[in-house]
Amino acid sequence: QLLPFFEQAPLYSQINFSLPITATANDSARLAEIDVLRCPSDFDNPQPQAGGAINYYGNKGSSILWQSNSADGLFYASSRVRFRDITDGTSSTAAFSERLLTDGNNGLVSPQSDVFLGTTDPMTQDEAVSMCQAVNINNLANQFPIFMGAPWINGQHCYLHVDVPNSRSCGFYPTKATMPCSSRHPGGAQTAMADGVVRFVSENVDRNVWRAVGTRDGGETVGKF
Repeated sequence: QLLPFFEQAPLYSQINFSLPITATANDSARLAEIDVLRCPSDFDNPQPQAGGAINYYGNKGSSILWQSNSADGLFYASSRVRFRDITDGTSSTAAFSERLLTDGNNGLVSPQSDVFLGTTDPMTQDEAVSMCQAVNINNLANQFPIFMGAPWINGQHCYLHVDVPNSRSCGFYPTKATMPCSSRHPGGAQTAMADGVVRFVSENVDRNVWRAVGTRDGGETVGKF
């Protein structure tokens, strides 16, 4: 529904919303590459077979619960978050950030963009970060069988504020993850706040501050970042 707002009304009109996105009738829209949805720094990978790619993800929040229909961020399954719900303040709450496409090849290790498989079940954010950092990424068996970044048309692309930008990304069966934002920009990632201001956030940002930026109503005092 955002397509008409960035000069893609003709593409929007091609989509049959009564059919699955994988339906043949939706192929032309699903496979379309839209420049505004891609970061110019992340064009190393070919277009995924799943469809047109996207680098800009919605903030799901600070929880490790990836497969959850509720979250403390702005975007999640069936969310109905309004500006009035962002009681932490729109200038202190992230809305969108970047995420690199995965390489689509489980026989290749791409530390910046791959999702790795955690071996145990973390109970807290800090446990998840520690377990993720301990994964042997050179063992191909630890690659998570998932492709991130396509197709844009499914509207389900979110990232988490569990760890800082450009940190390692891990999934823990069956429902948990770290899934940070990531980019090829040296030292951090571009982040759009809920008030519309875009900021470059350093990968050296304090982890607790970054988690606070990921919540809409946590009541935290957000420090400098």
